[in-house]
Amino acid sequence: MTIDAEEELFQNYQRTRVELEEQEDRVKEYLQNGEDYTQELLYQVRQVVGKRERSMDSLMDIQRELQRNEANYLEELTQERKNLIQQQDEAESDYRKKRQKLIQQEG
Repeated sequence: MTIDAEEELFQNYQRTRVELEEQEDRVKEYLQNGEDYTQELLYQVRQVVGKRERSMDSLMDIQRELQRNEANYLEELTQERKNLIQQQDEAESDYRKKRQKLIQQEG
């Protein structure tokens, strides 16, 4: 196997891997931001509802809706993260197959 071909293959794999890891980091950040946003929003709603002396039922309804929205948001991001991890695994597998093929061609 030529060193140049192997090096190019490895560099391509590394670039792909870095891009996918950066995307995964962004998804993790979005997950955390979504959780933080929901908690802050819920806190603000409690403050407003408490000041207006509305019933606890209203607060509970709002809280349930926020929790449903958060669950949907988190589910979508979790699925995206799983997809990115799968793509990372596929990139590594593809790299290993191509490297093995190069080795066999030289042998």
